[in-house]
Amino acid sequence: MTDELLNAYCVRCKTMRPVKDAHPVWLANGRPATRGVCPECGAGLNKIGATPDHEGLPKPEVKAEVKAEVKAKVETEKAALAGPAPAEVSAPLTQPLEAYCLKCKAARTMAEGRAIFMANGRPAAEGKCPECGARLFKIGATPAHEGL
Repeated sequence: MTDELLNAYCVRCKTMRPVKDAHPVWLANGRPATRGVCPECGAGLNKIGATPDHEGLPKPEVKAEVKAEVKAKVETEKAALAGPAPAEVSAPLTQPLEAYCLKCKAARTMAEGRAIFMANGRPAAEGKCPECGARLFKIGATPAHEGL
């Protein structure tokens, strides 16, 4: 290995440590990495990225199984996203719900409240402040989310 000190995060020590006995490797997906040991606790350290020592090391072929596995994972994620967009799934609130109004600086009962799903898929409720008309928003499931 080169004379440069390569640092990696040690999960046992919970700090950056120099990599002891560092040696270049190629991961199964074809990416370069360096493996070694933490000098304090002896835990295995991994640092992803090319070093000058990778130049002389022959790069292995990425196995067809790994490529197929990655492709299948991407297709599965695409299929999960193929359903209706979270913004399209909503319903009126079945019970009154309070949320904090940033304009009035008080908790208000939502007017025209709707049970919605945020872009990340989590349930929430949105509506209007009955006093000032500002948008109210509250994260969390409501009874109206059960039917959606």
